[in-house]
Formats: sequence, structure tokens, C-alpha cells
Amino acid sequence: MGHPPEQLELDLPEDPLTEALRELDGRPKKPGQSDIDDLGPSEWLVALDRQIWQEHVDHDWQRGHRHYRTVYRKLTQTEWDRLQETVREEGYLTSLHNCGFGFTCGMAVYEHPEPMYPGVPLEPKRLLFVESHHLPQEEDRFEAGWEAFSPFTHSEQNAKWLAQYKMDPPKSKGHYDY
Repeated sequence: MGHPPEQLELDLPEDPLTEALRELDGRPKKPGQSDIDDLGPSEWLVALDRQIWQEHVDHDWQRGHRHYRTVYRKLTQTEWDRLQETVREEGYLTSLHNCGFGFTCGMAVYEHPEPMYPGVPLEPKRLLFVESHHLPQEEDRFEAGWEAFSPFTHSEQNAKWLAQYKMDPPKSKGHYDY
């Protein structure tokens, strides 16, 4: 006997009815994800990153597989408030990035590395990347992202940390804008 045909996994969001039924059953709103509210700060940031981005794989016979991510959903106001509080209280390293060809910007949140051995360069671990399209406000352009992220990315302490890890220092607003 032959093997059953492989099922194709489509990379499409679920319809609202399926999501509502999933929630009523007490299952995660998105397949493979559970409630993340009880996780510690670092684990919560990683889990949130998985929930707000959709992973894609582009198949090209010349270049092979190319992995990329697109915005899956906006943050809720509660998630955005917790994100700000977590970054502020835990003292995470952040950096600002140009996105969408300069029409938006994003913030990467990193965990400080544990020192290993003298002379071994320290490399922060990225936990989350959020861009202005994720913000709960209706306006999702560059200005909203700059106002939301720059207090973290351009603080005096964060600039010292970036220099310590030999990462790009914060630049003026015009550097990130289109």
C-alpha cells in the first residue's frame, strides 16, 4: 500500500469564526500558542514575538529557501503597556531600526549576555522585534514608532550599553526617516 499524500500546510490566517470557536474551547487563539501572561519577562517577550509575526518561506529554485516575517497582528494596549513596563523595569538593551524603506521604524529588545570568559566578546540575545505597524494606535507610520521607541533606544543608559557591546549607537531622527 502507498503512503497517504502529505498534507500541505497553508500559511493563511484563520477565519474569525474558527478563532472564536478556538477561544470558546479554551484553546489558544492561534494554533500552537498558549496563554503567555504567566511567563517571566524574557520568556514573555520571546512568546510575544512569535505571536505578532507570521513566518514565511519563499521557495526559489535559484536561491533556495528564503525565510522572512510579516506583521501578523497589532499589539493590544495591555500588551504594549506591559512591553514598555518590562523593558523599563528589567533594563533590557534596545536598538532602533529603519523598516519599510524608511516609512516605519522598529525596536529590537535584547537580553544582556552572561559573561563567559575574559576576552570573549559579549553578544546580546534578541528577544523581540516590534515595529510601528504593531502599535495599538491607528496611526502606524514612522512618527508613531519614533515617539514610542526612541525613549528606550535613545536613553543615556541604553547608549552606554550599545557602546559596551560594540553595537551601532543611536542616531538622530533624520537617519531613520525616509
